[in-house]
Amino acid sequence: MNGSRRLIEKRDIAVILILCLAVGLCFFLFGRVNSQKTPVAVITVNGEEIKRINLARAEDGKITLSNGVVIETVNHAIRFTESGCRDKICIHTGSLDKVGDTAACVPMKTVITLEGADSDIDILTY
Repeated sequence: MNGSRRLIEKRDIAVILILCLAVGLCFFLFGRVNSQKTPVAVITVNGEEIKRINLARAEDGKITLSNGVVIETVNHAIRFTESGCRDKICIHTGSLDKVGDTAACVPMKTVITLEGADSDIDILTY
């Protein structure tokens, strides 16, 4: 068989390398967009926005809401520290520090959501 053809030719390898580089470049450019957003904590009580806190500029401290819930900002993160609810699940949720993180105290109707300062993301799934 003089006219036999190789399974993979040099140009096939070149096309595969170019495609791999293009995919890697897209992942590098677009895959880390969310991590570069500045988290802004949005605190709502009974569906009404009470406060917005830019965590990159927030000083460490505690905030007491009108319903008795205490929220704390420490090291560019935010968390529930005190609540009048029975189970204290909101307190055990821990600190929120990434865009898209959410914690809620359902009995006290209080929600903390971290949004990006200039976010154009509609939904974030894990």
